[in-house]
Amino acid sequence: MFKIYLDSENFVYHSRECSFDPDPGDGVVVDRMVDPTTECYINGVIEPRPAMPITVNGCMLNNVPEGAIVKVDNLSNTIMDDSGVLELVFDTPGEHIVKIHTYPYLDYEVIIET
Repeated sequence: MFKIYLDSENFVYHSRECSFDPDPGDGVVVDRMVDPTTECYINGVIEPRPAMPITVNGCMLNNVPEGAIVKVDNLSNTIMDDSGVLELVFDTPGEHIVKIHTYPYLDYEVIIET
């Protein structure tokens, strides 16, 4: 038996084996280890974390999930609104790394060349 620990968004932040009859307490008892980088726990089921449905067209990102945290070149954080559209404007030419995080989706990273 294993125990997983969830944050307020049900993100699995820790998983461990229980060598005794576990009392769930602040965790959830499951039948196997959970890898929080690739799996999530939704409605009592361990599932693979889905890929974000983002599409990229130049400096425009579409279908960005609402509430996602967007980080550009490891400098700025933006919380995505409900439009799903993010238009990026860069002051300098070159490669720019865009990272997007929101649970339960897998983290997303793209390099935009300007």
